[in-house]
Amino acid sequence: MFQDAVDGMMALGFTRDEAVAYCTLLEDSPMSGYTLSRKTGILRSHIYEVLNRLYYSGCVTIQNDGTMEFAAVPYEQMLAGLRRTAEENRREAVKQTCSFLTGAKQNNIIRNIYETENVNRAMRRLVDSTRDCICMKIWNRDVQPLEQALHDAAQRGVALHIIVMGPYTGTFPFFCYDTMTDTPEARAFSALFDYRDVLSGTISDSGGTFCISSESRSLGMPIAIQLLFDLELMEIYREDGETMTEKYGADLTLLRKKYE
Repeated sequence: MFQDAVDGMMALGFTRDEAVAYCTLLEDSPMSGYTLSRKTGILRSHIYEVLNRLYYSGCVTIQNDGTMEFAAVPYEQMLAGLRRTAEENRREAVKQTCSFLTGAKQNNIIRNIYETENVNRAMRRLVDSTRDCICMKIWNRDVQPLEQALHDAAQRGVALHIIVMGPYTGTFPFFCYDTMTDTPEARAFSALFDYRDVLSGTISDSGGTFCISSESRSLGMPIAIQLLFDLELMEIYREDGETMTEKYGADLTLLRKKYE
């Protein structure tokens, strides 16, 4: 019977010494470590390590009335504690694994978004959650629904680097392609929020709206580079366009018109 109990404990994951010590204490408790060592044959140099593990597993209690003695927790109570601990460990393992997978893979997921209202909703959500910087290239018609959200972001201290395609008469001093008066049916846009969240695609009034959303750096960096390059060119032409055209000749004419 004793050996069967020891085998049962070992099946639960206990070592042989832990199982022998616990089953011995079930038969006779409380007991000092010295006495338990003598009864079980477990070396004195090792018995307290075994008892310490049993204590932190909720299998034994410690009584200290002048002499430290150990008592076995009733078997049913011990099993209930093991089940509770196992469930807590399982939940924590699931939580940590999900957290790892989110960090490892979530940033590379590309999500498809359809319909203009869904794109606008995603855009407003990202504008509202941005803390530092927004880079965006968007048509004048499509920036209008975002004006209040952009105004609120600016009030929070968010830096706005926005290029508007087509004439823009709103309240922000955005860079504009004023000469682009023919608005295409499918209006391309790209946006980067805090150099992390990417939103890019086309908006159409006839049902051809489609964009992608991602936190992938492999997508974000090329968009950031292109937007910042366009902004830099527009700043150059705003300050020095006439002088550059005179200096470098007619080859810059078409490029300059793009940024007027």
